[in-house]
Amino acid sequence: MQDDLIDRWSQDRMEAMHDAQTNGGVIFDEDGTVIENPHEYDLSAYLRPQPRKRPYQRHDTQRCSSEFMQFGVGDLVLRGDFKGCTSKVENSFGIGLRPNSEDAETFLAGRDVFDCDAVEIWAVGQPAFGDGF
Repeated sequence: MQDDLIDRWSQDRMEAMHDAQTNGGVIFDEDGTVIENPHEYDLSAYLRPQPRKRPYQRHDTQRCSSEFMQFGVGDLVLRGDFKGCTSKVENSFGIGLRPNSEDAETFLAGRDVFDCDAVEIWAVGQPAFGDGF
């Protein structure tokens, strides 16, 4: 899957380079470095950094007790009283952020430790025990 992301990034970059040359008169050298951008064409799509390969194995996990609900290896941990919950994506469920970065720690709630105001839980299928949940 990671190779697919890199292939897609490469294809998107080539298309952005072509658009910049065609529509903005941008001139690139043989290495893809911008030599001239006479009309200040927006190159943000071309300059987007290449996705990084994960240096570790992906681990999916869900654990639950009366004290916490955990999704991933620390990606989201909701405490039983919903106080002092934590979030740190890129441990199990990756969205392309740099692992252990501030962005990865604040993506879900705006900070790495937070109090949860509300939780919406969905269930699919038959209850495991009895007639109700």
